Formats: sequence, C-alpha cells, structure tokens
Amino acid sequence: MPRKRRWSSLGVRVVRVQQRASVVRRVGPVQWFVGAVVVAVLAVAGLLWLGVPRGGSPAVGSSTALHAVGGLTPPRNLPSSVTLSYPVSVPTGYSNPSGLATAGTSVVWYFAESATQDTLFRFDQASGNVRQIQIPPTPALRSGLFTPLALEGATAVWIGINSTLVEVNQTTGMATLIDLPPISLLPPTVAQPPSVPGGQQGTAYEGIESLSIEPNGTVVVGRLFASALQTYAPSTNEFGQIALPSGSMLVTAQQNLSTSSTGLVSALLWVTRISGLGVLAQWDGTAWKMPVTSCGAATLSSSGADVLVSGQGCAALVSQPSGAAASTQVAVHQLTASPNLTGTGALLGRAAALLSTGTGAQIIDSQGALAVGLGTMLAGPSVGGGESGGQQSGTREVPILLGLTASAGDGSVWFTLANGSSMIGRVTFAP
Repeated sequence: MPRKRRWSSLGVRVVRVQQRASVVRRVGPVQWFVGAVVVAVLAVAGLLWLGVPRGGSPAVGSSTALHAVGGLTPPRNLPSSVTLSYPVSVPTGYSNPSGLATAGTSVVWYFAESATQDTLFRFDQASGNVRQIQIPPTPALRSGLFTPLALEGATAVWIGINSTLVEVNQTTGMATLIDLPPISLLPPTVAQPPSVPGGQQGTAYEGIESLSIEPNGTVVVGRLFASALQTYAPSTNEFGQIALPSGSMLVTAQQNLSTSSTGLVSALLWVTRISGLGVLAQWDGTAWKMPVTSCGAATLSSSGADVLVSGQGCAALVSQPSGAAASTQVAVHQLTASPNLTGTGALLGRAAALLSTGTGAQIIDSQGALAVGLGTMLAGPSVGGGESGGQQSGTREVPILLGLTASAGDGSVWFTLANGSSMIGRVTFAP
C-alpha cells in the first residue's frame, strides 16, 4: 500500500492510506532576489552580450563532449523580426539547468542542483526578479542531466525526480513529495530502442522521464521502459494508467510527452515493428492513434491544440481545431525537410516553429524558412571550473545550439544551450 508521510519538527509520522499516494509535505524556504541582485542579473545580461565570462559548472552526468568555458558572442545580422536574449544564468555552484517550463509572458521556470541542494528557479524577464524555491533535501531526490517540469497554470509546478513527483505551490513555495507506485516495465529486448542511457540495466529504468498536465489538472507521467503512462489526480490523490500500444515504450528523449488544450495526449514511442524511428502516438481518451507524419520523431513540443514533431532532417505539425474534443481528427502538415535539422524544436505559436540546426536555428512559418543564428561561444572539454575566461587548451569557438526548449505560445521560446552552459536564452518572433 502506498504511504502518506508528513514531515514536521516533531519527527516523522507515518500514516497508511489505502489506494492513496505517498505524500511528504514540507515548506521549503523561498527567496526573492531584488534590489542589488536584480541589478546584478540585469548587468549579467549586458555582460553576456559583451562576452564577459560567467561562473557555472558542467551539467551533472552530461555526455556532451564540449562545454562552455568562455563568454558569448552575439550573432551577426539577426533578422529584424527576431529578438534574441540571454537574460539569466544559474548561480555559480549549481549544475547547468536540467529542467525548463513556461506558461507564456516573460516568466520561465527552471531547475538546477548543487552538491547539496535541488532548487527550482522562477525568473521574470520583465521585472528582472529571480525567485528560488528549495526542494526538501533527501538522498533519493538527486536529479541528473534532465529533470522534467510541467506547469499547472499559475497554481503549481510539477517536477519529476527519479520515481518521485514533486508538486510545488507557486504562491507559497510548499513542496509536496509523492512517491509513485511500481509500474510494469517492458524488457528492453521487446521494444529494441536504438539507444538507452548507459551503465544501467533495464530493470532499473523506473525514473520519471516526462510530465504533462491535462486540462482537468491530472498529471500524466512517462517512465522509462514502462508499459503504460501513469496518471495522478491531485484532487482525489489517486493513480491510474494509460496502457501504451503493445510492444512500445517512450522514446528515450528529453521531450517525449505533451497534452494539448483539447486533452489529447501525445507521446513519442519506440515501436518494435518500426525499427530505429520514433513514432508519434496520440491518446484521445479511448484509444491510441498514430498520425502519419513522415518524420522519424526525436522530440515534440506542444502549444494550445498543436503538436510539433521534430526529427533528424524533418519537422511536422499535427493540429486540431481549437476547442475541439480530443477525439477530433487531427491534421498533419509537413513543415520542412532539411538535412541540417538536428531534431530539436519548439512552437512559436500556431503560425511558426523554431527548429535547431547544426549552425544555430531556423524559423519556419507560412512565408518559408528563416535562418537565425544564436551566437557563438568558447567551448572545450569539461573541467571542474565551469565557464571561465581565457583561451584554454583544446577549446574552440562553436555555434550555440538549442538544448531544452519551452514554448510560450506567444511568439517566443525559452531554451537552454546544448553546448553545456549555465545560461538560458529566449527567442521572440514578430513577423
């Protein structure tokens, strides 16, 4: 039976609850950085444009060969319809940001960890304010290279760390820890994915890989090698499951699950009979459907009723009429096919998408393709000092590439840097 635990200054109280989630409640300290720190943040943004180095540390468990070791150089000849900024960076002593989410406007949420602390950050570019919410420190809550985040409107931020759901109240900063029940795992020999995280056996893949929020507030959870998606209803404190198509599992990617405003759940799956390709599957509440996108999917991004599927050399838009039921037939539009696309992208709105390329990015809209440079930075082998000034042995100037993306749905996309930097960027498109 799942457990419900409450932490208090008087000790640990354990209460067993039938058919309920295991919950730990703790009020984490909340810190607002204003005044001098806000000025410092704004100054950092200016310094970044001048190429002055920033402090930071390499991503935890990162497999990227090169990491940022020096300042950023802005792109030349940025199109007049595009605004690019790098307005915030995680503090020195933290890993690079491993989770990213936004609900629009000028606010972005991101997650990073230090040697002793997991921290959720909220940054408002309009005011320059940075807020920190400390997650209760426990040995089990140590994140890694990717930490899924999902926003429940302006109410809660959901975080997936190992097999624990963390609900953070956006107003009070209270963190609720919910231990997920066991789930049936699919042997890796069944789905035969082309790659899995190294160094672990298939039976150990129980971590939360992705999160999404349904319109009714239900949290949809993707777990590696699981034979089903899990659901958690905060209002009733109960779990459920959505069985995946037989012989399939979630793609081992950073962004493989989303829920549209119509309630349609989209997932990227490895399917046994389709070797080597990620396949888009959509759950309408009663059955799985697989729209033909003609694109081997690597990541997906959603905004409103639209889902963007990005793959190596291709991208497709899958959409429904706004306000339609989840079972309404989707329309598939092949956006582009270019060998330069790397498989990462995000929606800028219903009319445009930002796609990663080998040299920066590309914006696709009804007018065609627009090349967008994201700047360059000095990168080299990962060393303990993180980003530091000066040319080092083995370093070179490389183009900045998209890492994690978060679509605001208002013509802008927040992103981390695939180069292994502590900075967070934002692209805004206003044709």
